[in-house]
Amino acid sequence: AKKAAQIIPYDGTREGVTWNMGEEPASPEILDFIESEYRRLDIWGKMAWAWTQSRVYGGSLLYMATKGGGTSLERELNYDKVVSVENLHVLGRHEVTIETEDIESDINSPNYGKPNVYTYTPQYGVDSEQIKIHHSRVLRFDGVHLPDRLFSKNGYWHDSIYTSLYTAIKNYGITHDSLAVILQEFNQPVFGIEGLTEAIAGDESELVLRKVELVNIMRSVARAVVLDKEDTFANVGANTTGAKELVDLTVQRLVAGVDVPHTRLLGNSPTGLGGTGQSELINYYDNVGAQQKVYLRAPLETINTLL
Repeated sequence: AKKAAQIIPYDGTREGVTWNMGEEPASPEILDFIESEYRRLDIWGKMAWAWTQSRVYGGSLLYMATKGGGTSLERELNYDKVVSVENLHVLGRHEVTIETEDIESDINSPNYGKPNVYTYTPQYGVDSEQIKIHHSRVLRFDGVHLPDRLFSKNGYWHDSIYTSLYTAIKNYGITHDSLAVILQEFNQPVFGIEGLTEAIAGDESELVLRKVELVNIMRSVARAVVLDKEDTFANVGANTTGAKELVDLTVQRLVAGVDVPHTRLLGNSPTGLGGTGQSELINYYDNVGAQQKVYLRAPLETINTLL
C-alpha cells in the first residue's frame, strides 16, 4: 500500500527538469541560481511528499512562505512584490478545513468550485491559533478526481487511490498470510489411537492428550515415534495444488489496480520466452510523463515565476 502511493510521485520527481531558455542563449548564472534555489527549498522532495499525500488522502497543499508579497496571509499574494521564497511546507488534508462560504461561486472565475481561503490548524506550538491562508499562497495537489457532486460531498477534496485498491491489497495480503500458515502446517501429524472413543466417553481425555504430548516430545528429542502396537502415526502433507495460480491472480489484480508494471512494483523479473518487460516499462514511464504534466507543470511554473 505504501509503495502504491509513493512509486509514481517519486519516479516523477527523481530526475528533475531540463531547462529550456527558448531562443535566448542559456545563462549559466540564471540556471545556477534556479538549481541552487531548488536545492535550498528541497522542491523535489516537498513536491513528491505533497503528491504522495494527495494520493493517500485525496488532496494536500504546498504552502509557499514568502518574503514580501503582502503581510496578511488571508489576502492574495502579490507576485510583483515577492522578494524571495523562504520555505515550503506540506499541509496534509486533515490539517486543513474548508468552509462552504469560502468556496468560489462565480462560474467565470478560474478558481470556480474551489476554496478561496483554507483554514490551517498548526500542528506545533501550544495554543496555536488557526490560520487563514489565501489559495494563491498554496499549491494544491489533488487525488483521484471526483465529479463535482461527489467532490463537494467529500468536503471539497478528491478521492484516495485506496478506494479502488483496498480489495486488491487486502486479498494480496490474505493470500500470502494464508500460504504462510499452510507452510507452517505443511506436514500435519495424524495419530490413530486404539480405544480413543471409549477413552473420551470415559472422561479419560487427559490421558489421551498426555500420550500425544509424549509422542511429540520423543519426535523432537529422540527423533523417534514410540506407540502401542495397536496405535498408528502418519504425516499427512497439505495439498497446495493450484496455490501458485491463486497467488498469480491476486498479484495480477494488484498490478492492474496500481497501474505499475510487475517488474517495477514487486521487483520480479519477467519470465517466459523473450520476456523482458521492456514494453510495459515504456508504457509506465509514458504514464508517469503524462501525470507529471497534470500534477507538476502548474506548480513548477508558479514556483519558477516567484523565483
